[in-house]
Amino acid sequence: MEIDVRDLLGRKPVEPDDKLLKINISKKVVLVTGAGGSIGSELCRQIVSLKPIKLVLYDISESSLYQIEQELLNIGVANVEILPI
Repeated sequence: MEIDVRDLLGRKPVEPDDKLLKINISKKVVLVTGAGGSIGSELCRQIVSLKPIKLVLYDISESSLYQIEQELLNIGVANVEILPI
């Protein structure tokens, strides 16, 4: 039996508001905690495309942190500083 994520939400899904995301991320400093985890790393991939001034990656796992840092650096988004902590 397959389970749809929408069945687990208990509410209607809400689509991201691109305009609101851009206002709150573009040209700002953004911190992602748990940046090396599955959810955190996906957030980082999406956030970097919105071109913050700096993206601070925070994680307790050095190897996971290194992996997402390298992935983001290889994407090569201009003028986005990536700072792993």
